[in-house]
Amino acid sequence: MSPLLYWLANHSGYTNLMVAILNLVIAVIIYRWKARVSQRGYKKLVFIMWLGQWFGFIVIFMVLSIIARVSPTAESQRWWSILLLCSVEVQTMFALAGGWLMLQGRDYQRKNVLISVGLLLVCLWLWDVFIGALFAETPGQRELWVFPSRILSMFAFLLLSVALFLRNKATAVPFLVVTFAYATAQLPVYNGTFVNIRNVSNWLTALAIGKLLVALNFYPAFLTARTSAPITLKSLVENKPRLSTYLETPVVRRIAKPGLWALAIIAEECIRRGVVNLFGYNSQ
Repeated sequence: MSPLLYWLANHSGYTNLMVAILNLVIAVIIYRWKARVSQRGYKKLVFIMWLGQWFGFIVIFMVLSIIARVSPTAESQRWWSILLLCSVEVQTMFALAGGWLMLQGRDYQRKNVLISVGLLLVCLWLWDVFIGALFAETPGQRELWVFPSRILSMFAFLLLSVALFLRNKATAVPFLVVTFAYATAQLPVYNGTFVNIRNVSNWLTALAIGKLLVALNFYPAFLTARTSAPITLKSLVENKPRLSTYLETPVVRRIAKPGLWALAIIAEECIRRGVVNLFGYNSQ
């Protein structure tokens, strides 16, 4: 192994920081020179959210690198962890807004999306600060503390890939697969960083590689997306009249969104328990 690769493998926080900066620079260049991206419309807003994600990743790993250097006391460690989790929420909100706008397509509602995401971010920050400062003592309490962040992080990261898949089908499959793998690899990092404080350098190295793969597979899927019609449950089943009629019933309309959220939470928790227990990051 070359000295550079050895250094990168043993300084996974800095490696992620450099990869995030590289991806941000590449995204800015594409935004500046690709007319299909920089023109007005929902794709421009989605790409701005994509840029914001990499800015969020840079902030996350700057904070993580500072924590690694200052060797904080137990009390200050808690506040550094709170700051780190609040930084994670910023990246998550950019991802959530990007996926949401991608689903809305040409009928995008920028103001509503940004206000909703902004309010959600404030709520998450309040939760992170107050619960983290007052109650996050034991591993079980810290598990509860990071639960909203972990659920939303995985959901938001997958939302954009699912929206691209629904628009672009086969071209977006690699991005969907890589994004799912990346979101899954985040779960042990959450546990090792916030719940059971332990070394997660191998997982961070995997995430650095994952960031490169995510960016590499995003651009073909995004730049070749042709359709701009809004994606809704009704639009997905428009060729199946009986199912479409069933989805329009008042009862189904009331339970559809809560039901999808419940299924997403159950799926995330099953994946988390499987991955975390498999690699020994459980909170027991």
